[in-house]
Amino acid sequence: MNIWELLGISPTLEVSAIKRAYATKLKLYHPKDDPDGFQCLREAYEQALNEAKYLKEAQQPVRSNSAGPASDPHDQPVRPDASDREPASWVDCDPAVPSPSDSFVEETMKQIEALYAKLPTRIDVSLWRELFAQEELWNTNVKAALHERLLTFLGEHCHLPNPVWALLNEHFCWTSQERELTKRYPEKFVDYLLMEVTKPWELRYEFIPETIDYDAFIGYRDAAQHALMHNNLASARPYLAAARDLFADDPDLLRLTGQYYVRTGDSEHALQAYNRLIELHPVDLDGFIHRAALSLEAGNLRQAFSDYQHILSHKPEDLQALSGLARCYAAYDRLAEAKSLLELIIAQYPFDLDSRIRLMDVNKQLAGKIRTELILSPERAELALALAQIYFDLEQFDPCCKLFDNIQGLTALNSDMYLLWARALFKQGSKNKAFELFGKAWTAAQKEGVNGYEILVHRGVAYLEAENPKLAVRDLSAALRMNGYDAMVLGHLASACLKDKQWHEAIGFADRAISIDPSNWDFYSVRGLCHYHLNNNREALDDHTVVVEHEFDFDEAWFRKGMCHLRLGQYPEAIDCFETEMSWSDDERSYYYVAGASFQNRDYKAALQAIRKFKRAFPDDSSGYMIEGDIFRAMGEESRAKEIYFRAAELFVDDYYPTQLALYYLLKEGDPETYKQIDSFIHRLADGWPNDTWVQLERLKFIVNTKSWGDVPHLVNHYFVHCSDDPAYDSLIWLYSGVAYFHEGNYAESIESLTRAHELGERTSASIYLSMAHIKQERMAEALSYAMQACQEEPDNEEYRLFYDRLLGSTDKKSLRGLFGIQTKSPLHIPETLFLKHQDVSDVHALHFMLDEDEDGDEEDE
Repeated sequence: MNIWELLGISPTLEVSAIKRAYATKLKLYHPKDDPDGFQCLREAYEQALNEAKYLKEAQQPVRSNSAGPASDPHDQPVRPDASDREPASWVDCDPAVPSPSDSFVEETMKQIEALYAKLPTRIDVSLWRELFAQEELWNTNVKAALHERLLTFLGEHCHLPNPVWALLNEHFCWTSQERELTKRYPEKFVDYLLMEVTKPWELRYEFIPETIDYDAFIGYRDAAQHALMHNNLASARPYLAAARDLFADDPDLLRLTGQYYVRTGDSEHALQAYNRLIELHPVDLDGFIHRAALSLEAGNLRQAFSDYQHILSHKPEDLQALSGLARCYAAYDRLAEAKSLLELIIAQYPFDLDSRIRLMDVNKQLAGKIRTELILSPERAELALALAQIYFDLEQFDPCCKLFDNIQGLTALNSDMYLLWARALFKQGSKNKAFELFGKAWTAAQKEGVNGYEILVHRGVAYLEAENPKLAVRDLSAALRMNGYDAMVLGHLASACLKDKQWHEAIGFADRAISIDPSNWDFYSVRGLCHYHLNNNREALDDHTVVVEHEFDFDEAWFRKGMCHLRLGQYPEAIDCFETEMSWSDDERSYYYVAGASFQNRDYKAALQAIRKFKRAFPDDSSGYMIEGDIFRAMGEESRAKEIYFRAAELFVDDYYPTQLALYYLLKEGDPETYKQIDSFIHRLADGWPNDTWVQLERLKFIVNTKSWGDVPHLVNHYFVHCSDDPAYDSLIWLYSGVAYFHEGNYAESIESLTRAHELGERTSASIYLSMAHIKQERMAEALSYAMQACQEEPDNEEYRLFYDRLLGSTDKKSLRGLFGIQTKSPLHIPETLFLKHQDVSDVHALHFMLDEDEDGDEEDE
């Protein structure tokens, strides 16, 4: 039940409505009859008031904070100055509510002062809770007045235990009022207040006797801790001495004293402090931890060993104790026990680098001992196998494999031996032999009656690394049927499906792996790649965000995160990711994407800077020139763009886009003096990309413009054979074909092509030429019909109307021939501008970097 249901009203910003609802519900939840219900009701009431206050504030402008720079929160708290602040914003100023009772606030402050005055009552959180449970304090005006008085009091009386600070914060919500508090109180005081209610550590009060000047003691102890936190040993010393003079046996003071002596290199006095801590408070394991470490460093192995075992008897997974005990075993030359313990630590704490280094050192020592034993007893197969395992652990795969050549002559190999040998061979690079031995390991396991789970897992992983995802899926799926809760197997299955482009299946396995082990960032990386390939960009972004939070220097993850932001149109975020990726990888290729993101963000200056860096790093990559030209084109600087495209066309004759863009500008200008260069560029593109629709279409347009009619039929046929997947231009192609046949005198073929163009929508131009072709075939009725259609299509075209009128008035062949200038003095010609509207150059891509469909390929992160 939420707070509004408990109050019995709908969510509201009206404080008076909340108060009325609270008053009504109090009849049902009397504190004496139903204390739990009353407590829930009070909490709902307070939360509702806070929400109403927050929402009202969100709708109002916030005053700027003019507070000075933050001061040291451990300095002596500054007393709030009541004359220099305003009432807290959450105080309800409803005029209908009576003014707070000064006498009640005064009486409550006396009770607070009384609690604080004596140490036993000061540290008894139940007494504070009872005091603040008074119903009158849930009147917000009374609460605000008390809050003002309390903050003033705390400015000078601030030695409270953590549970009391937590209770006060719970009641007055300081952690959610930081901005408001800073506006009205000195920043140093607010910093101290918030530190006390949020700090994760605690200096305890329950051991301090009443008979000492405990406020002075607490102050000295706090100051010593603050100095040690900042490694200010010179300042810590006098505070520790002053605190010891008052009460030397406080366990927290003994701990601080021990820390001080450890940092100053005084092991003897540090041991004395920890011995005293253990003597007085043996339940505090901190004393044993520190004494064990000091004893180990001093060579007192017996004491260290005893202390670490004592700690582990109470906390079996304590990393410091496990690591220390392993060091003791190594020092006692009990290397096998040290190795086992270090392997246990690494299994529980896989990122503990110190344990990995120690395990390597122990393995090296063990290898030396076993080699010595093998010299004396070369027939002992178990020693050779143990040495082979150590060589494998040390990643010395050649000597590991050579040992198995000897082992198989000493004893029959079992499934575990075959498996270890196969893994070593695979790591060595002998993959075919490795998979043969994986098979022998499996056969041996069947004969031994074991399920072969480890064999399936390791062989599946080997297939995965050998780029054979289908066999990897086979083995790993079989292993998963034996154990459906192995997160690593699920993760490897997700990777195998990713390599096999089974995106949805991979996501399912990754989901299951994450549900078992949400701390493994590899699973998020694989899932993020699958979402990326499926264009689920928000999901991919979420996963790659997890990856970079765990592995900040993983450059590929930063790149993929940047691509997700780019796809989502979040260009500043994309740029940040690409720049972070380059800071880790030194791969300046990402300047290409920085330029693209800046371009899309309309920051053309930044885009130019980025693409020029890319060009300098990769002078043999034409895409740098293309992006630079695109940017200038977007800026409206066509001449600069043309210059760059032409330079690229000269440098990269085998690349499509430089020549295409250079040709694009030549065609748009239509200067006859450049026809030779146009022809050269067209032939370059047509020869290199014969199936490209844009190239073939512009080639046809150019030939029509230059009246090279004889080449048109061949090119039309080529177009329909190689470029017919795009029917948008078919009508235009048939029109060109018909016009070419007409000018070549092949009127029957012309009529056939023009009719197709007419049927596909090129009505006006096709109609005129159809009329002309039918005249040549002496088909007067058809000629008149098509001429009339041309006039109807373009009623303002005087030439078409004159053509139709003269055609209509012609009754004999002599007149018809005159229309074409055969015998008349004023023949009617088809206007030269007839095809210009068809011959506008087709648009080219505005931004070339967006053409890359698979920017990062299918690379994985494992």
